[in-house]
Amino acid sequence: MVTRFGQLGFVIVILLVLVGLFSVVTRFAMTIKSLTNPEFVVTEPEGSPVGPEFNQRYVDHPAWTLVHVVAGFFFMTLGPLQFVVRVRNRWPRFHRWCGRLFLLASVVGVVSALAFVSVLPLFGSFSTRVAVIFASILFCIALWQGYRTARARNFVRHREWMIRVFAIGLGISTFRVLIPLLMVCGATFVEAWDSVVWLGFGINAVVAETWINMTRN
Repeated sequence: MVTRFGQLGFVIVILLVLVGLFSVVTRFAMTIKSLTNPEFVVTEPEGSPVGPEFNQRYVDHPAWTLVHVVAGFFFMTLGPLQFVVRVRNRWPRFHRWCGRLFLLASVVGVVSALAFVSVLPLFGSFSTRVAVIFASILFCIALWQGYRTARARNFVRHREWMIRVFAIGLGISTFRVLIPLLMVCGATFVEAWDSVVWLGFGINAVVAETWINMTRN
């Protein structure tokens, strides 16, 4: 049962990673386009529930946006590799260097996310800001514990903390999946955004703890 659950979970993780990478690539392309074309104006397709002001915020702060999305790219691409047992066992040096780059990308990503709270006007209500700060604090705690346990060569606990790190970070993708589901249920985009920022991080954290407890022995 654990094996099947793990296989299903890994497939879901890869799908969420693809969602995250799609967001990273589109955000990166939009930012570069705005930098190379001074007359660039953010537009949305007719009938889209997302107003142009949502994406315009990122265009107005290109430096922070590029820092965040580049860090997100390395987080999304290196994260799954860290949990592939075959890679860890066959190429331990590659695993260690990927882990260091993943750690750096995680630090840069969470710092730029926190900077967005003050620099970039977050879409939604005050609840959205609280959710971002709360999730960032949990992310930083898990990241520090993951680093500390690796240095102490306590690889059992290191694995558990890094699962938490990746799960919380992958919440970015989870709430992009949840937004259309809530909107189908009648929520506006703003209402859905306020809700999924909490739900995305929360659901992932619960799933991570469940998996850690299922595989701890």
